[in-house]
Amino acid sequence: MIIGIHILQLKKKSKKILFLIVQYKNFVFLERNQLKKIWKGLYYFPTFEKILEILKWIQNKNIYIYEKKICQSFIHKFSHIQLFCTPIRVQIHKKFLIKKNDNNIWLNIANPQKVGIPSPIKKIINNELYHTCVKKI
Repeated sequence: MIIGIHILQLKKKSKKILFLIVQYKNFVFLERNQLKKIWKGLYYFPTFEKILEILKWIQNKNIYIYEKKICQSFIHKFSHIQLFCTPIRVQIHKKFLIKKNDNNIWLNIANPQKVGIPSPIKKIINNELYHTCVKKI
């Protein structure tokens, strides 16, 4: 209480999301955000709320996965929302094709293209969280 006035701290909204890291050798698949308010115009991993959504996405892309790992979860805070993020890394034998107008890319981790990427995605790509992907699923 400051001078008889209570200061109320607004509770931030929170949301749980799953990042799907699709990796082929030194490349990771990124989607460009066109519609959502958060990270609009930036490239990031496909995001999902449920594992079942990931499985459907993988099936629709006809992807063969040879290794699946879950990474350490982390929190990314905005002024109005907290994201509880869990990266799931899958390694594949062959890149799937991307249509030119899809706004998706295969980012070369060793020599990244100059594209806009949100900070939590950069941290994962720059190996700050990548080494935490140890638990096989």
